[in-house]
Amino acid sequence: MKSFTRERSYLGLLRAFLPGQKGPLPAGVDLREAATVPGQNQLEVYGLAIILGLFQMGWVVEAVGSLWLGIPLSVVLIHLAAVVGALVGSRLPSRSRQSYVWPQRLQWFFLGGLAWIAIKAPFAVTQWLAWPLMMLLITQLFLWPSEPTRSGVVLFVLAQILAIALCLALPQDWRWGLPMIFGMHALLFYGAMHSQAEVFGPMVRSFQTKEKAVWLTIDDGPSSGTLSLLDLLEEFQVKATFFVVGKHVEAHPELVVAMNTRGHEIGNHTFSHPAWMFWAFPGPSIHREIQKTQAILERLTGKVPKHFRSPVGFKSPMLFPVLDTLDLQGIGWSARGYDGVSTEVETALNRICSHLKSGDIILLHEGRSHSLPLVRALLERLQAEGFRCVVPNLVENGANELS
Repeated sequence: MKSFTRERSYLGLLRAFLPGQKGPLPAGVDLREAATVPGQNQLEVYGLAIILGLFQMGWVVEAVGSLWLGIPLSVVLIHLAAVVGALVGSRLPSRSRQSYVWPQRLQWFFLGGLAWIAIKAPFAVTQWLAWPLMMLLITQLFLWPSEPTRSGVVLFVLAQILAIALCLALPQDWRWGLPMIFGMHALLFYGAMHSQAEVFGPMVRSFQTKEKAVWLTIDDGPSSGTLSLLDLLEEFQVKATFFVVGKHVEAHPELVVAMNTRGHEIGNHTFSHPAWMFWAFPGPSIHREIQKTQAILERLTGKVPKHFRSPVGFKSPMLFPVLDTLDLQGIGWSARGYDGVSTEVETALNRICSHLKSGDIILLHEGRSHSLPLVRALLERLQAEGFRCVVPNLVENGANELS
């Protein structure tokens, strides 16, 4: 019984009373873990979120008395719960975030709001679900792990009240509902598409340093120009972080070994670099993209990468729970020349250096015809202006707390 309740799941509690569940657990099964993305209870989490979402949509339709108004309003409530849940979860201490995995946050918002709504003002279709919902909520509260802070619980309750009040207070007119829907989508779009946005979780975009130093990061390798690039960095006695793509590593494993042998850091840049669709990937797909590259790099270098960079900086709401599960830090940038799309070396160089300051993270790319000339020009400029290129220890200097 104790091992099942430590699963922190209402289905775990149910399984404790089912026949055939006695005896030791199968090898490799750890019921102590919360429902992660991806995780043991993934079907349970996503399934409940969908069911409760449909229930919430039915309740709103009944509440406002209109199908055409009820569906947009229910979408607004879902968006609001998801965004607030992501904001609350991403601001909690790292050890607490495990309990606020994105679909699990959504599940909690649905449970709290819908159970309260269904009992307070039941309707014909949804009335029969009122008390089961409340029982689920009570069970989840009973199984709530000890990590979440008091402020997290308070924010959760306040967000529930706000979401309910908003849904009930809006006039029954589509001209009020549509702007709310567009507003919520705009926030989600900004969080997913803007490379520097931290709507869904923290990104390291600079580091703390007392010297005149910058962090040189190079994306999309390894490539046919990697060895020449390594020779160039060695010529200037510079160390960099290479964010490599898994499928390129499989094609050229010896180049990653050379990066590691020469003392450069290697970060994870997904397996297939899905630049256009990564922002919309669900948790399992994100996990596969990242974990596959993690495994390849660990096998080749003997080291587990600690840093991850999204393709084009896009971020799904599901990304940060996966990073937390894999013990990875999301790395952004603060200086870039758009050399991934532009071939003008001088233009890219001026973009990078125009406002460069100590602690900046520089983004470059390899594998382009202009990559080597740009890197040489940049290193010469940095040397002339007295900048050093370093690979910072983010744990020691607390850069993960910077915005």
